[in-house]
Amino acid sequence: MLKVINFRESNDDLLKTLVQNFILCIFVTIITNPDGKEIILTTYKNMKPQEFLEKIKVLADYIENHPQLELIDFGIENPADEVSIQKLIDAGMQDPQVLDFYKQANGVRLQWCVEDETAYSTYNMEVLTMIQGFNFIPIDGIFQDWKPLFGADEDSKFKFLFPFNFFNEDACDCFELAEGKKYDKAEIYHFDIEGKKYKLPLDFNTYLQKLYESKGLWYWFSMFTPDKNPDTEMILSSSAMEDLFPDFDPYFYDKIYMIKFS
Repeated sequence: MLKVINFRESNDDLLKTLVQNFILCIFVTIITNPDGKEIILTTYKNMKPQEFLEKIKVLADYIENHPQLELIDFGIENPADEVSIQKLIDAGMQDPQVLDFYKQANGVRLQWCVEDETAYSTYNMEVLTMIQGFNFIPIDGIFQDWKPLFGADEDSKFKFLFPFNFFNEDACDCFELAEGKKYDKAEIYHFDIEGKKYKLPLDFNTYLQKLYESKGLWYWFSMFTPDKNPDTEMILSSSAMEDLFPDFDPYFYDKIYMIKFS
């Protein structure tokens, strides 16, 4: 098993851990990966839906009572009924993590921003005044007609994308639900208005974990793609989020390393 890297270790301990992990990667490559498949180092730590919902309630209360933050919207919908859950299953979604989420809440939203004076005077970052957060839409919304967003082309590479986290007009996170395909594990893609599509290397519960850890920071998910958002990187390079959220870790996207084969 790979050791977890603690970025707060002493330099000697950190170097020792890195060397041990490197040696293990080589060992696994030689012994168990003779075909030379690509080894991917990814971040995996997941949060079950119930824990996510409980933590989001606490986070919303924290934001509402923080003098430098503004809570724009917050709500947790009632659990999805059996008919709605069956609609997901019939579409091919059989991932127990996803089904468990909607059995507890048929949608959840949290939108917040940093108040203007703090964003401009303290951090000089307009992006902090933008709406941060997320918007998990109800199951019926997932299956609405998305042609105005993706286009009507039957051969479109976006044909089988169904947004579930529609957080602003320019971008959303989607489930892939191809006709006739069963998904024991959800495949999550990010789509933006420029027509870019990225598969996120996260299972659903890990997605929830990273969403919570990031507090829904502006384009947080881009940190898991080759095309990282420069505004997100700028915020993470400052002390803004750590100042505003005491439990925020700027390395939320790069903490626990595990081996998997492509």
